[in-house]
Amino acid sequence: MTSFAITFTILLALIAAFQSIFVFALVRQFFKQFPEILDRELPQAAVLLSLRGADPHLASGLRQLREQNYPRYEIRIVVDSDADPAWEVVNEIVCEPGRVPIRTGTLRDPLETCSLKCSSLVQLVEELPDAIEVVVLADADLVFDANWLRELVAPLANPRVGATYGNRWFWPDKARWGSLVRYLWNVAAVVPMYVLKIPWGGTFAIRTSALKNSGLIEKWKTSVVDDAPVRSALEEISLRLEFVPGRMMVNREDCGLPFSLDFIKRQLTWTKLYHPNWWVVVFHAFTTALILLLAVVGAPLIWFAGEPFAAAILAGSWLGYTLWMVGLVWLMEVGVRNVLLQRGQRVVTFDACWYCKLFFAILLTQLVHIVAVALAMTRRKVRWRGIDYEVLGPWNIRMIRYDHYTHVSAQDSNTSL
Repeated sequence: MTSFAITFTILLALIAAFQSIFVFALVRQFFKQFPEILDRELPQAAVLLSLRGADPHLASGLRQLREQNYPRYEIRIVVDSDADPAWEVVNEIVCEPGRVPIRTGTLRDPLETCSLKCSSLVQLVEELPDAIEVVVLADADLVFDANWLRELVAPLANPRVGATYGNRWFWPDKARWGSLVRYLWNVAAVVPMYVLKIPWGGTFAIRTSALKNSGLIEKWKTSVVDDAPVRSALEEISLRLEFVPGRMMVNREDCGLPFSLDFIKRQLTWTKLYHPNWWVVVFHAFTTALILLLAVVGAPLIWFAGEPFAAAILAGSWLGYTLWMVGLVWLMEVGVRNVLLQRGQRVVTFDACWYCKLFFAILLTQLVHIVAVALAMTRRKVRWRGIDYEVLGPWNIRMIRYDHYTHVSAQDSNTSL
């Protein structure tokens, strides 16, 4: 058993080293300085938002979008229905003074072959004037800074770059278990998204010409997500994606454990549908489950079998691996904090108790991830913002039933929709 425990320790050390290489590479990006671009070199842009429900930070986000440090841009919004609670917030912001006007409309013809978000984007793009050179997508649950649009669009000055994107970073003010699980799962997801160049539609910019020439608009009409088809669509016209490390976008909302499980399952379903590396996710999930089982169950069994030294090695190696994971999370935190401090945004201060809770949240996140992978593998229905979709294939989506969004959150609520 001692040799088995030593082999287990070596395996964990190799896994930790492999993960660390990519984490170090990403964190390094967060400290790079990029040259600024002159106003006259920035193309005319349109920021598009599709709304269903009033997210907790929708009002502040819209105000921040109207005050971007960008010479020529406009904001266009499609709200899911006339009865949607988002209208109360949108109408209030539209009536306020701002640098740019906000053009609003209602989703007229939700397609049954794609998600409501994709239907909204198709409608918004088809209404754009010819003068728009860059289309920018934004999520309504984010905190924006004045240079968000400028930094996101700037890399498009390179003619070989067809689209740019950032990524989300969950930073809840309260350390609820559900919030911690979603936070940790996303921290882990950000790394392979960077390595494999998987775009995120919450902060995303694309040349209008590339959007039209790549056939992406037609793909949206049969897709459940807007960002997954982007990479292959751009490759067909010999353009590339570029990750913008300064565009790590903070989501400060809280959520419970059931919501966190549903969120992770949904993200993994998108991965299963659209990304060729799905098998890697499955392999990683079950490898993690096996490691957890060997450490939590195997160590006590070996101890009671009369081999305390082997049990101590097994438990100690797993404990060291978990602490190393906490260290990698801390390192990612350092990088993202540097990005936010450069933007002048508020950063959350975590104390020792928070990191102690984080240690146990890592175990919980591993369990939730395994359950979510199993559900994503077996289920063909996904619920998203109150709408059920039957997911039969990447381009075979069916909206089962369309209902208006009626849930209204309390004004002081910070809970994700």
